[in-house]
Amino acid sequence: MLISERQISEFRACEWPRLAPLPSANLGSDALPEEVFSGSEDCFPGLGNASGEVEGMLAFTSPFPELSSRYDWIAIRHQSGGLTCDQVYLVGIRLRLKPGLAAGFREIARARHGANGGRFHHDALALSDIIEYAGALKLFELDCETSFRLLQEGVYPVDATQANMDLVFCDAPDRSDILDGFGFGNLTILILAENSD
Repeated sequence: MLISERQISEFRACEWPRLAPLPSANLGSDALPEEVFSGSEDCFPGLGNASGEVEGMLAFTSPFPELSSRYDWIAIRHQSGGLTCDQVYLVGIRLRLKPGLAAGFREIARARHGANGGRFHHDALALSDIIEYAGALKLFELDCETSFRLLQEGVYPVDATQANMDLVFCDAPDRSDILDGFGFGNLTILILAENSD
């Protein structure tokens, strides 16, 4: 289900910088309500049928700025983290992954499916898990310097620099078109994959 700035504007707690919190941000009762979010398997059927498929999004995972009307925005709830069954909430745009990158991320996701005894969750990761993931990204000339905290089974983050966006997506937008003039919002490239539980 597509969402627009008009639909979510009532949930913005202040006029400036006009950020809206997501349910997982724990920033008060003005977060977007659950009914705004669609399950990732409903939006991306390949994520729920053991196909090993991955989906690419450019998304906000924390308070986000006003949504540009130039893009089709979706609000997603994605189960991740293995047995922890974490629910990650995001608002973003779906973008087509470059074929070579899609294949690479399928391998990354496959290697971490059910990892750490089914507890490949950002609260339980070892430093070696993060280093290994960063090393896998480096093979594609990508990085996760600021986004690594989002890493868990089913959610593979990449920093949303313009250079990374251009490497990952066939149709990468201009980053400045997504962020507001102040640069607010935690914009991240997220590769979504199926959770093992």
